[in-house]
Amino acid sequence: MENPGAKPQPCPRCGALNGAGFDRCIRCNAPLQALSAGADALKGSVDPSKLWGTKLIVALNVLVFVAQASSGMKAAGSKGLLSGGSRSELLRFGAMLISPEDALAEPWRLVSAMFVHIGVLHIAMNMMSLVNIGRVVEPAIGSARFAVAYLVSGVFGFAVNVVIDAIFPHAGPVAVLTAGASGAVFGAMGLVLGWLIRMRDKRWRSFAVQAVFFAVVLNLLGMSINNGAHLGGLACGALFGFLFAGNPRPRNLLVWNIGAVAGLLISVASLVLAQRSASWGKQPFPISSVSGAAIEPAGNSSADRGGLVRATTIMTALPADRAGLVRATTLMAARATTACAGVPCLDAERAGFAGATRLTVGAISPTLASIDSSRGAAV
Repeated sequence: MENPGAKPQPCPRCGALNGAGFDRCIRCNAPLQALSAGADALKGSVDPSKLWGTKLIVALNVLVFVAQASSGMKAAGSKGLLSGGSRSELLRFGAMLISPEDALAEPWRLVSAMFVHIGVLHIAMNMMSLVNIGRVVEPAIGSARFAVAYLVSGVFGFAVNVVIDAIFPHAGPVAVLTAGASGAVFGAMGLVLGWLIRMRDKRWRSFAVQAVFFAVVLNLLGMSINNGAHLGGLACGALFGFLFAGNPRPRNLLVWNIGAVAGLLISVASLVLAQRSASWGKQPFPISSVSGAAIEPAGNSSADRGGLVRATTIMTALPADRAGLVRATTLMAARATTACAGVPCLDAERAGFAGATRLTVGAISPTLASIDSSRGAAV
């Protein structure tokens, strides 16, 4: 459209001289006005060979873990770096509890849990796997589609966990905690698998075996692995890969670009919501990996003494340590009751238990080590 009074302008792409106020070049149709150029940029794509999608995802994961490690090391020294923090700290940064009730109460944890890791080894393995897969997949399908598929696969993997728990409820009073990016990483692996299946490439069989082998190795290493999230992420990613193979260069890039930006913004928002949530401050004190459970939060001040007794009786595998804790609990009952005045009951129970364990440090040092190592399922 011509704008009277404007001066003729050369095209920045082909050099052709265009009429006054033209929005696009009459020879090559390149945008001449800033608004037109901006509209074209939204419908375009970044260079996928630069792996911007992979880099942004890795950067967000690393930033979250640095914050985790900093908080954890203040409380537990080097153990905070190796473990990622206590159960409450993991929930504070975005981990989730595998139960329908918790998922419905805070559904955004299905997203935030992808960026939380239970220790430095956990994040190192996931990020190395993501980079290795991303540098193959992202250039083939584009950065926006890669980011969308990655995030949706991660959410779907955790959703599979919730559905499984609804069908087969977890044993014990406390829901299992889970966190990690490997459900989404398996989704990236699924992109390759689905693509190969759609293209009828026989290599899909060997690639599927590699994905299963990777999951088996993690289990053999003795890690608490969330196989439901892995399989769910792999299946979701395979569906995306199957669809993308039929349309390797989509025309609706604007939709995918908006989806990718929205996904990243939702991810950041979910992490902020985790920090602002009150649920992580109400978590029970973790006991040991022997029991695989934690103390249930007491309902009122009079329950603190009972809560301390429960803390000792859960550790049935260590009778000598339990006896020491029972004796210490008797000495600390008055302190726990006093601490309850004017503060949440759970905090008092935790304080009383901590004091009790300090009095019997010689008897329960092995148990304290297991307490620090007790977390949840890594993905």
